[in-house]
Amino acid sequence: MKSYDKLSAMRAGSRGEGRGGRLSAYERILLLTDEGSFHEVHRFASGSSGKAGDGVITGFGTVDGRTVFISSDDFSVAGGSLGSVHAQKIMDIMDRAFNARAPYIAIHDTGGARIEEGIRSLAGYGGIFRRNVEYKGKIPQIALILGPAAGGASYSPALMDAIFLSKKHARMFLTGPDVTKKVTFEEHTVEELGGWRLHMRESGVAHYAYDDEKSCIEGVRRYISYYSDSSAEVAAGNQSALSAIIPEESRKPYDMHRIIETIFDSGSIMEEREEYARNAITALARLDGRTVGIVADNPMHIAGSLDINASYKISSFIDFCSGAGFPVITFVDVPAFMPGIGQESGGIIRHGASIIRSYVSASVPLLTVIVRKAYGGAYIAMGSKSLGADFVYAWPSAEIAVMGKDGAKEILRKKHPDADDAELENYLPGMDPWSAEDALQVDEVILPEETRERLIAALSALS
Repeated sequence: MKSYDKLSAMRAGSRGEGRGGRLSAYERILLLTDEGSFHEVHRFASGSSGKAGDGVITGFGTVDGRTVFISSDDFSVAGGSLGSVHAQKIMDIMDRAFNARAPYIAIHDTGGARIEEGIRSLAGYGGIFRRNVEYKGKIPQIALILGPAAGGASYSPALMDAIFLSKKHARMFLTGPDVTKKVTFEEHTVEELGGWRLHMRESGVAHYAYDDEKSCIEGVRRYISYYSDSSAEVAAGNQSALSAIIPEESRKPYDMHRIIETIFDSGSIMEEREEYARNAITALARLDGRTVGIVADNPMHIAGSLDINASYKISSFIDFCSGAGFPVITFVDVPAFMPGIGQESGGIIRHGASIIRSYVSASVPLLTVIVRKAYGGAYIAMGSKSLGADFVYAWPSAEIAVMGKDGAKEILRKKHPDADDAELENYLPGMDPWSAEDALQVDEVILPEETRERLIAALSALS
């Protein structure tokens, strides 16, 4: 056979097939990248599988014109299991992504380490993990879970910036049902151990979930677009409608999403972990075309109090934004850190402190808007001036104090048992936003409808 014919024959036989109506590893890449842009590397490396590619396709292409580097597990070869050559291909493409300062996208569909290779497969995972950590905050790292990601295969996504799940087929766990039953005597399905509901609602491991792999891939294409500011014509909601969103009664809940959707560019909000720790909102968005990160309390859920899960959600998102270079804009309506033995024994002090660390450590512009309640340690943690916020604005509805008025009176009543409510009020410091401005902890008290304009101007000044 002539060398040219041999190459043609090899190419024809080096593509895995999809299964059960699902896309193949190569079809997933073609759907993700711009038409005709993908170039494969190490296509015929076979490793212990003896099959071209050794269970993973690697290469580079573009997404809306932006260069990305990709690895895609091929389940048709040894179940997509990771052997030493498979791992070397992934590490090589990660290094190329780092050298080009371009995003790395990993498509996972694998049963984990290749048992037949023993320590070599484990060492391969170690090399991948090390690169995940070393390249964190230096290049975007995105994981798509479109099938199983078992054992060691679940750790690499957990070290990346964003995890996208296909609701139909994603299964992400350290230990499968058979071993779990043998060790713990518990019986669970694969879905219960590692399905999308667990990771989107309970564990908080995953960031985004879509109905199927095609919509999941489209979600990644949208996500990649936030790494470039938009030049499209900008539209926003009716700013004068903001004042009507805040209830007159300070204990009455409202949905913070309404405020965010009005202030930021229309249709630009991409919320992560939206079913996990719903008392906090974390999202990417655009403000006058510029990509920003949003952190907000949501009074619709446990009054917007900060608990363990919300603390993790907020701190990890701030760390991500800092690494990605996205300014963080915080909207505050928080009465407290959540009380109770469950929270205290679970380490709410440690988790709450992580929010403080993330804000103080952030290397991006920090803007804060105090919408309503801002009490005690939770106020400090939520991007306060004392933690280093560049600009802090407050609406006239803001209440800034050590604690709410009723709780403060109860404590003061012990010190002044003969005082009535009116007299106790005299012992309370001002809770209004003008008192905070007088203390230089608020830069300006603004009307709600002025918020978008002020934030745009502040970001322009800080850039």
